[in-house]
Amino acid sequence: MHSECLEEDRMELLDQLIEELSEGTFNQRRSLLEFYECSLDVFTKKFWIQHCYKGFWKIAGDKIPTLRIRFAKSAKNIWGKMTKHDSDVWFMDCVEVLLDDLSEDVQEAGVHLNSLIIKGYDSSKERQLEEEEKVKINYENVLREREKRERDEIQRKKEEEREKKKYM
Repeated sequence: MHSECLEEDRMELLDQLIEELSEGTFNQRRSLLEFYECSLDVFTKKFWIQHCYKGFWKIAGDKIPTLRIRFAKSAKNIWGKMTKHDSDVWFMDCVEVLLDDLSEDVQEAGVHLNSLIIKGYDSSKERQLEEEEKVKINYENVLREREKRERDEIQRKKEEEREKKKYM
């Protein structure tokens, strides 16, 4: 129960952070974009795709062209951290949106992203990325086990307290 609460709290905080920054000023939305890019190094790809993907995608349609250009650069970095098993056709959709943009600078950023996608995946790098993902998954499992032990310890202490009160 305690472990589930901690995980739910983290999810709620993450959702709240994303919501507040996505509705904020230009600087807040830019910070959110940087968060998305950096969070892929911390979260598993499955978790990132599940919780960050939609918010990241929304930035492609931001009203500020500078932010859309930064989005394209971030998408290139994120693409480089994905393997062919992780990504979906959304990168292609992303490129199409950028190529159809009214701003020529955004279109140019879309062309650069498109060229990266056309080149495809580097199989040697793909193995390295898969190994990194395994390490992240392992770390997540260790955290869950730790939370479970903490929860069990708290439960044990509560039971000891009840026993003490019972004898007193």
